[in-house]
Amino acid sequence: MFGKEYFHPFNPTPLQNKPLILVGPSGVGKRTLIDLVLKDYGDIFARKKSCTTRPIRENNEKAQENFNFVSVDQFQRMAANKEFVESRERSPGCFYGTATAELERIKAGG
Repeated sequence: MFGKEYFHPFNPTPLQNKPLILVGPSGVGKRTLIDLVLKDYGDIFARKKSCTTRPIRENNEKAQENFNFVSVDQFQRMAANKEFVESRERSPGCFYGTATAELERIKAGG
């Protein structure tokens, strides 16, 4: 129902500033689906960047588009200051999180 409100071609009052959130395990195709949505609806949506402490992988050109790479100390300071809407430790010392500032950046862009 939620997606229907976003994408219906005759919707005179589309939802504004509401996130579309995709959830699934690694490798299920979230990024592929996001790429397809942005291709067709890039004027409605923007890709958010996650903060991570993981190292940048070799030969991964899209890494800078998808992640803000920070140190473990910086990530922990941000977490202590409640700067994330969500965060987790995926493996020892490898943290991921969505910064409130990143969502505000997207919202400010319309």
